[in-house]
Amino acid sequence: MLAPLQNTTLNRPLGNLGRISRRAFTLMEILVVVAIIVVLAGLGTVSLLNQLEQSKEKAAAINAKTIKSAAMAFKTNTGNWPGNLQELVPTYLEKQETLVDPWGQQFQFQSLDSETNTTCYVWTTKNGKPLGEAPK
Repeated sequence: MLAPLQNTTLNRPLGNLGRISRRAFTLMEILVVVAIIVVLAGLGTVSLLNQLEQSKEKAAAINAKTIKSAAMAFKTNTGNWPGNLQELVPTYLEKQETLVDPWGQQFQFQSLDSETNTTCYVWTTKNGKPLGEAPK
């Protein structure tokens, strides 16, 4: 009977002849990890873009309220509504950029003077959806 092969330096039997110890990842393992990273990055990008759009919408609504307040102050001080929104800069609004929404469009302005109601509307639109306070 033959004696099992022995590792002469450690004096242990060689279990799996021909099997080489693993020191690297296989191509399949690397591809799976890369695919997972790509999917996670894609989900993160979509979420980030959605948050960016929501923040632009909120900024547009806030700017519309700021412009409305400035127009009402103009009406209080002069007795008339501004002929256009440019008249509000620099006395009632610090920057000309406030009059432009985050998508590069000018805010729209409409005043309403009646016996029972004196107000104004300031709004912009994004994909047909009014942002700010638009007339009904």
